Amino acid sequence: MKIQTLKQVVQGCGKVTVRLTDKLLDESWGQKGMLADVIQCIDKKDGCRFVFDYQRYLDNDLPLQPRNYYIANGLGTAFEASLMSMNRVQEEIYLEKDGEISCELVDGLLDKYLSSGSKLSFVEWMGARLNVTSSEDLVVSEIKALDGMKIDELHQKADEYC
Repeated sequence: MKIQTLKQVVQGCGKVTVRLTDKLLDESWGQKGMLADVIQCIDKKDGCRFVFDYQRYLDNDLPLQPRNYYIANGLGTAFEASLMSMNRVQEEIYLEKDGEISCELVDGLLDKYLSSGSKLSFVEWMGARLNVTSSEDLVVSEIKALDGMKIDELHQKADEYC
């Protein structure tokens, strides 16, 4: 994913969930397959600083953590080596603006927004989608509500609308 795309989504939504498609950086905690919330993006002169929060996904992420830190009885994870705290599993990643980042959005709706090529912000795009679909959804919900009614009830309902 392009860094500028991730930046745009995070700044538009405030937080976005991603799945790492490869290790973030050599010195990063994030490994392929891990899930994280990108909770902040700060624009810098020649790059972007992202904050990845892994706290909500520890059950998924801990088994993916490599054992490459020396501990008393061999090699262990960053947690076992006391380099990471279970109370705040976050890391900051600084990346150049024009590069790529090894992650994909988990939210299908955000994928649809990005693939639409819309110039609207995500919130504006969602609002436009709601305006277009709300009347269609109302008709569908009315049809579903009528499903299974007896013919006399249908005639009564139709009289109410007229």
